[in-house]
Amino acid sequence: MKWMTFAGILLCCLTHEHALAEFLKNPGFETAGPALLGSSDASTGKAQIVGAIAEGWSDNTGWADVNLSYSLSADCPHSGNCAQKIEIKHGFVQFAQTVQMPGGYYRASVWLRAETPMWASLGLRQQDAPYTAYAAQPAFIGTQWTRVEARCFAPQKTAAFLLINTTGTGTLFVDDAGLTPATARSVSLKPPTAAVPKTFFGMNINHMHDEGNIPWPAVPLGAYRTWDSGIVWANIEPKKGQFDWTGLDSIKTSPKRRSEACRFC
Repeated sequence: MKWMTFAGILLCCLTHEHALAEFLKNPGFETAGPALLGSSDASTGKAQIVGAIAEGWSDNTGWADVNLSYSLSADCPHSGNCAQKIEIKHGFVQFAQTVQMPGGYYRASVWLRAETPMWASLGLRQQDAPYTAYAAQPAFIGTQWTRVEARCFAPQKTAAFLLINTTGTGTLFVDDAGLTPATARSVSLKPPTAAVPKTFFGMNINHMHDEGNIPWPAVPLGAYRTWDSGIVWANIEPKKGQFDWTGLDSIKTSPKRRSEACRFC
């Protein structure tokens, strides 16, 4: 009797510890959430988002010019009965789950596959402004299941997005996600031996597609990083040594700033 009681307590503790270790809800995409009837939180109302998303997960692309269709697919999931299927007919996708992170080191992971190869990324960022990015791991996803992992440190308790992004159209399958505490990795830092070049200093430019309403600063920029603009390097250089600048060229900015965009993106 004593042994059975001890075993029961041990099993309860282990089960409780395992439950605390995983921060995500419905990480295996086995349970469906409410059906989507269409969504747009932008003034232009361009987003077309329909279908069914797994319980606990959400689409974060309603502000953009996108056409997305979600469904739970039983066609060759990584494990279990279902995987999340996302058809990106126009634009791109930001597929997310909100998590409450107590602060510390974390390991995020997800299994992805695509009908035709495409770029995707797994990241963790603050849910609200200033949208601090804690981790971002890009990966080229083929037709076989591929595990993508990202590690990060969150300095304090925060509401965050576990975020899966794509950079173009296609069909993506998502399964067996995870977010668990992790241990710190040792890092050896060496100070630079010379002054940091001025070209390394730049700024973030948000929503470059907003019809030329960007408040460009008067000071010169050595570099800049686009954010939520639907333009990433994988679109600019789809193959090594082959460049396509049409995405940046289409942005309505002054000729001078457009030239700088092409030069420093």
